[in-house]
Amino acid sequence: QLELCVDGSIATQPPIEGDRRRLWQVFTNLLGNAIKFTPDGGEIRISATPWNGECRVSIADNGIGIPAEKLEAVFEPFVTLENPMLHSSSKSAFMGGGIGLGLTIAQGIVEAHGGKIWAESNEAGALFHLTLPYHPHGR
Repeated sequence: QLELCVDGSIATQPPIEGDRRRLWQVFTNLLGNAIKFTPDGGEIRISATPWNGECRVSIADNGIGIPAEKLEAVFEPFVTLENPMLHSSSKSAFMGGGIGLGLTIAQGIVEAHGGKIWAESNEAGALFHLTLPYHPHGR
């Protein structure tokens, strides 16, 4: 069991511009990874804030984190944190599933929308940020 915390200010942000289905895929990949790499009893936090004229969405977990030597490579194709010899086909099992394309795809989608995506990590878990432009006509 995990706790999901969504910052209430997300609803007050202006709308972002983009392809709803593709952006859904980005958030599904990021949240799926947070779920997979956070053990039972862990917490996942989602927030959205204005940042340099864009919307910055952050997804943080207090899971196993990303080893420093893999942090720069997590967006490259076929990079995984789990041992492929211990592969689980479950997309939501702890440390399960995946062939290392989810973050690569997410990065491509975010960049195609004019945004950026990056990761941070330490012993306290992983933190993914992405920026997306606000819709030019607001609400």
